[in-house]
Amino acid sequence: MEVVAACVGWNLDATIIFPENHIMPRLFTPSIAQKYEELYQENGVKFLKVCFFLEIYTIF
Repeated sequence: MEVVAACVGWNLDATIIFPENHIMPRLFTPSIAQKYEELYQENGVKFLKVCFFLEIYTIF
């Protein structure tokens, strides 16, 4: 979350991808996670929930 906050501060497009139904389920209750997600979305962050990586590509 800190990295995506920095990206937003630098006016970069940012997406958080995670495999759970809400961010940091071991730390946040669903209602607290929803508040954080709303705050981040208000600042342009996109969320992909319940999502898994199959491959990672780099473009150079």
